[in-house]
Amino acid sequence: MPLWFGRADPTFDLVQSNSVELLALLERIHNTSEDWSSKTGIMAKILVFDQFARSIYRGTAKAFQYDDHTRECVMFLLSKNWFLDYTAIERLFIIIALQHSELMEAQTMGVKLASTIVDNITENHDDLKYYFDNLKGFPHEHHDVIQQFGRFPGRNDAMGRESTVEEVEWLTSPDCPGWAKSQLKK
Repeated sequence: MPLWFGRADPTFDLVQSNSVELLALLERIHNTSEDWSSKTGIMAKILVFDQFARSIYRGTAKAFQYDDHTRECVMFLLSKNWFLDYTAIERLFIIIALQHSELMEAQTMGVKLASTIVDNITENHDDLKYYFDNLKGFPHEHHDVIQQFGRFPGRNDAMGRESTVEEVEWLTSPDCPGWAKSQLKK
């Protein structure tokens, strides 16, 4: 996971940032192609809409413009009862997509699903359980920020929203986690 979250590989970042055309194509066809409605297709859409968009458009309002599509994909897979069919890592990205939402219902669903992330997996259970149990701030920090502020303050500049005094104090405090600043306007 350091490759994904730690930005340890410039080539990896380049692949995402050079995927503007893929993102645009997927937006055009995502509700019209049966191929993208399979378990694999839904997972691919979640990764591209959620992760790639945030990388490509980091620090701008466009980073969040696909959040409704992402949430739609997550709700679709949940309606099909597919969540436990995915690997633990895929489940993590599904939960992360929910945690990126500023809707409290999505945050609550992410917290609920996080407790099942290693259920019914065939991978090495002990290693994965240890990893997910020790994932700092997952997923409660996101939930708590939405509960406290009703939005992610780190997005305010990019979204053209005025920050409250409390939000500014939180963003500049040593208690503010790094993820909360990952989309600060460039």
